[in-house]
Amino acid sequence: GVPLSMKTNRIDVLIGASQKCLALPPGIVPVGVSERALQRSESSSRKGYAFNFGLWQEKWQKGETVATPAIPQLKAMAFQLQRIAEEGLTHRWQRHQTLLEMTTKWAATNGFRPFAPCHVLLPSVSCLMPDAKGATQPLVDRLRERGYLIDAGYDKLKNQCLRIGHLGDWRQADLEVLLRTIEDVL
Repeated sequence: GVPLSMKTNRIDVLIGASQKCLALPPGIVPVGVSERALQRSESSSRKGYAFNFGLWQEKWQKGETVATPAIPQLKAMAFQLQRIAEEGLTHRWQRHQTLLEMTTKWAATNGFRPFAPCHVLLPSVSCLMPDAKGATQPLVDRLRERGYLIDAGYDKLKNQCLRIGHLGDWRQADLEVLLRTIEDVL
């Protein structure tokens, strides 16, 4: 979803989710592990199964998995990674950024504002707050009737915002239709 370097950003363990920017069904959790985290895991007596990175690396080097693999999801991931490579990561990141900008501009003219400050907005998802206080769940329910699964917020933001994902395979035309549909529902 965004340019990120484990080395440059000094990230030791990076965990993803296939249903996010890879635009796949849930079920695969991509994990990146630095050499430092691998060494720390090897020396830890309390790593359990999930943080036994040495076991993961051993299986990886043998072309095996540590548990029963989700074969259909892995085949879908291989296909999707090829599509992403063909698009190019830089182009994909820019597309997500363009969709964020479209969403933010739409929000400003349709009675919404980003929840987060502009300098920390994510190109993958927008959390929008209505300018007028009011529950967002009725809007979300009406969008669901039209085939859109938009979230109305979590925890303290439940029923107070709209969460619009513009990540993965979303294109400008897709987002334009969604935003027009929200306008119609409003």
